[in-house]
Amino acid sequence: MSQSIPPSLLRSLRVFALGFVGFTLLLLPAVAVTQPGPSDDQGSLTQSRNITPDLGVLLSFSSHTLATTNTPIMRYFYTFWTGALDDADFTIWGGARSTSCGIGCSYDQNIVSTGNPGGALALHLDGTNGKGGAGPRQNGVSLSTATYFEYSADFYVVNGQLDARYGLVFDATSGTFPGSGDPPMDPNMNYYLLELRMDAVTRTKVSKWQFLRVINGGRQALTTATDLPVSINQGQWHNLRVVQQGSTLSFYLNGQFVASTQYDSTWGDNRRRFGLYIDVRAANGDNGPFEFFTDNVAVIDFVAPNGVEIDGPETGEINTAYLFKATAAPISTTTPITYVWEATDQIPVVHSSDRVTASASFAWPLSGTKTITVTALNVVGSVVATHSLEVKIGPTGLELAGPPTGVISETYAFTATTSPITVTTPITYVWQATDQDPMIHASDLITDFASFAWTISGTKIITVTAVNGVSAVTTTHAIEFSTGPAAVEITGPRLGATQSAHVFTATTAPISVTTPITYVWEATDQTSVIHSSELITDSVSFAWPGSGTKVITVTTLNVVGAVTAMYWLDARIEPAGIEIAGPPLGAINATYLFTATTAPITVTTPITYLWQATDQIPVIHSSDLMTDSVSFVWAISGMKTITITAWNVVGAAAALHSFEVRVIWKIFLPTVLKRSAGGCFANKEPRRTGLRLARRRR
Repeated sequence: MSQSIPPSLLRSLRVFALGFVGFTLLLLPAVAVTQPGPSDDQGSLTQSRNITPDLGVLLSFSSHTLATTNTPIMRYFYTFWTGALDDADFTIWGGARSTSCGIGCSYDQNIVSTGNPGGALALHLDGTNGKGGAGPRQNGVSLSTATYFEYSADFYVVNGQLDARYGLVFDATSGTFPGSGDPPMDPNMNYYLLELRMDAVTRTKVSKWQFLRVINGGRQALTTATDLPVSINQGQWHNLRVVQQGSTLSFYLNGQFVASTQYDSTWGDNRRRFGLYIDVRAANGDNGPFEFFTDNVAVIDFVAPNGVEIDGPETGEINTAYLFKATAAPISTTTPITYVWEATDQIPVVHSSDRVTASASFAWPLSGTKTITVTALNVVGSVVATHSLEVKIGPTGLELAGPPTGVISETYAFTATTSPITVTTPITYVWQATDQDPMIHASDLITDFASFAWTISGTKIITVTAVNGVSAVTTTHAIEFSTGPAAVEITGPRLGATQSAHVFTATTAPISVTTPITYVWEATDQTSVIHSSELITDSVSFAWPGSGTKVITVTTLNVVGAVTAMYWLDARIEPAGIEIAGPPLGAINATYLFTATTAPITVTTPITYLWQATDQIPVIHSSDLMTDSVSFVWAISGMKTITITAWNVVGAAAALHSFEVRVIWKIFLPTVLKRSAGGCFANKEPRRTGLRLARRRR
């Protein structure tokens, strides 16, 4: 089941479609539309026609007015939607009207639902020698076109009459379409007319066309009444279009150019109303009123450019192509636009474009100020803009001269030379160097200078860039700075033993000293030692066979200079060994002597002797002798260990001695006393009868 759409909703849809359709108008190609014609006494007809881009079928729901400076050039468009009596487009065109148009003549205006597509405005005249028509009005004022415009409408002859006429009215004075007129067009005013005529014999064929100018109702033929290039019959949709460009009026039928004539450019801008025209002649038949439908009435303004801007570089280089872009304003400027480019030392370039932008490219072999001029013109008017470009000769080469090596804290000058010698000045020189702040010089010369001093050694890179607003060149230069050794320090032992290796380290200052560094070591009683190193430190090891004061010397040198340092070591002879001399065993509670002898005999004194023995308190002696003695007494038997440690300032030696403590037992035989002759006892050694026995205490 179908349901009609409320008129209020239809109006909302028109508002929604306004922006979208206006934007797409210029993008639509011409399309062919097949549309059923209305029924009449000849039956239903189906005809095809061409619709130009501004009259696309998509516009069937568009608003009746498109008039802002930022929208496309469509000013008015009327499609009469579905043919309802409250249709907004129909209301603007006066709504339903039924009036007289003279003696024996009646004029009728209504809306029908058989448009192209949707609804259509219907006009008919009944009688003879009558004229009528209608035009759009808003807020009590009839609507106008621009000075230059395109005005078109679709027409469908419903019922023809002999020599009846219809067409487009334009460039009309304000009173041509009064709101209260009967009919709503006054044919006795001033206006232009594109008129189509029905055949004077058959009444069913549209046969001729003509441009006319009407002044106070008087017709002035601008062209002769001429046959149409194609046959149009009653019951067919076709499109009429008038294009007014400058002083030219052109007629298009179904999108095809037919002919043109001259327009009076002094006609005046107060004569810009437009509308529809209907006319019946005296020779009228008995076939009812002359009636036609119209739909898709459109007015497109032709907008003159009011300005043009050139966008492009302001500086350039010789023999380099540069692009310049012209933009005409406003964006609604009528196209095509012809762009005429003229530039200093260049051949003019002419472009025709369907866009408000166009581009041109130029290259100049010579330097200097170049003026680019563009003229943008369309059928309505023209504008001119200029742009200046300073063509320069850019630098193509750059040399940087200066010393390759240097000494720390000295100042060195560097020279930059730009080529070619014809390079455009001023030139900006940007200097950058390792460990330095950048420097910028502006100069009218092709040479520039900069000086630098460095406090730290190493490879320094100097970079200079020369730029003159066209191009830039860069080059670099390297200078090598070396730092000599300022001092060297030896660290190592001050006292050492003979025959032992002793390590000595040399440290070079400052830490920024240039490497490699050569270290030459010399020492008393030693062969020279030479090292090459990337480090600021170096080490060497020496051992001496004899004692005494030893002098160590190191010399550090690099490509800049050398320094020397001396050091000394007191070499002493350490105890190489020690022996303990003493009994291997003994009795308890007896005193035993032990003697330690240090080797070699050349050992450095004084020597400290530390005696330690089982069950004894340690004994320490300091002596300038290579021997030392100690006595021990043990009250308990058993194996005893005597340890001696002897050391001096450079070394030590130790030895062990084992001593067994035993219990000793003695057995004695009786003694015999014999009285002598004198009465005294004589001492007589008794005979030894036993052995001395020793018993080990357990």
